[in-house]
Amino acid sequence: MSVSSKSVVSKSVLSKSALAAALCLLAVPAPAQERSHTYLDAGYVAQKLKSGSSNPLLRLDDIDVDGAYAAGSVELGSQLFLTGSLHKGSGDNRLRAGQDVLAEFDVDAQQAGIGLGYYRALGERAEWTAEVGYQNTRIEFENRALRFSEKIDGNDYRVSLGLRGDLASNLEGWARVNYIDGDVYEREFSGTVGALLKFNAMWGLSAEASAGAGNQRYLVGVRASF
Repeated sequence: MSVSSKSVVSKSVLSKSALAAALCLLAVPAPAQERSHTYLDAGYVAQKLKSGSSNPLLRLDDIDVDGAYAAGSVELGSQLFLTGSLHKGSGDNRLRAGQDVLAEFDVDAQQAGIGLGYYRALGERAEWTAEVGYQNTRIEFENRALRFSEKIDGNDYRVSLGLRGDLASNLEGWARVNYIDGDVYEREFSGTVGALLKFNAMWGLSAEASAGAGNQRYLVGVRASF
């Protein structure tokens, strides 16, 4: 089995929601709470990966997993920051011949990434960001009854450009355009939108959604900013 994403630039991926979020960042009043580039974030993640199956008679369903994630950022100075993330999830999958199910598999998936970013202020209420990163994806299929197990381990490289800013005194938002290429994703563009509801200077509730031709991911978590 192999998992790959054959994708082209899609107007639906770089969606109207990302554009609307970007425009909002430039149209709101100055914030009461400062944006932080040093934080820890953890919570729930749900993700879908397209299987890349091209044979209509023998195909693997798309991979759906959910689980937990942890992510963080550390400001390095000189408007640079270092990011890291780990996503782990599990689910099930099916191998089909036409509409018939030939086998069912337990699926365990893990993605780990690291990146280096740069930000530059656009006035007091917004900034633009740029990031380059590396991502490792590991997926394991297992059917104990058939004594079958297969692992996929692939590396990809990512570039992101976006805007981050304040939608209200205690509400922060961001929008990014991403490009990723390598073993698991093949020349894929995606869009990301997210928000952070701040309870105080340290604690907040975060949510993020990303979508591309071969991947969808949704995060809901708690963030501690420093």
